[in-house]
Amino acid sequence: MEAFFASLALVALSELGDKTMLVVLALAGQGSAKQVFGGTFLAVLLLFGGAVLLGKAAVELLPRQYIAYGSGILFIAIGIYGLVVFLRHKEEHSIERKPAGNLFWPAFGIFAVAELGDKTQLATVGLTVKFSNPWAVFFGAVAGETLIVLLAILLGKVVARYLPTRLINLIACFIFIAVGVYIVVSVAFQFTIL
Repeated sequence: MEAFFASLALVALSELGDKTMLVVLALAGQGSAKQVFGGTFLAVLLLFGGAVLLGKAAVELLPRQYIAYGSGILFIAIGIYGLVVFLRHKEEHSIERKPAGNLFWPAFGIFAVAELGDKTQLATVGLTVKFSNPWAVFFGAVAGETLIVLLAILLGKVVARYLPTRLINLIACFIFIAVGVYIVVSVAFQFTIL
C-alpha cells in the first residue's frame, strides 16, 4: 500500500498546476468532457505503464532533452495552427456553441507528447525501482494523474459556461504556444518552473 499512496501523492502533487493540467483544461472547454477524459486516460495508462515496464531504459533510449524539444515544438505548432484557423474564421461571431469535433485523439496525442519524459514519468520509474512493486506504483500513478485530469476537465467545463467558444479557442492557442515556448526555453537554459 505504501507504494500505491506514495506514487498517487507524488504524481497528483507534481501535476497540480502543471502544463498538462492547463492543456486538459483548455481542451475540456472546447468540447466533450468524455472525449477529453477518454483520450487523456488512455495516454495515462500507456505512459505510466511504459514508465513502469521500461524503467530506466525508457530514458536511456532517447535523451530527455530531445523529447522535451520535440514536445515544445509540437505545442508551438499546434498553437500556431489554431491561431491560423481562428483568423481564417473571423466571420464566426455567433454566440451559439458549436462542438469542436471529436477530441479523443487530439487529447490523447497532446497529453502523451506533453507527459512523455516528464518529471512524473521519471518519478514513476524511480518509485518502481524503490518499492519493487510495479503494480502498486502503476495504479497509484494512474490514480494521481486521473484525479488531476478530472479536476482540469471540471474547471474547463465551468470556464466554458461563461466564455464564448471562440474566446476559449483563442485562449487555448495561446496556452499551447506559451507551454511550447516554456518547454523549449526551460530545456535550453536548464530550468523548470512547472
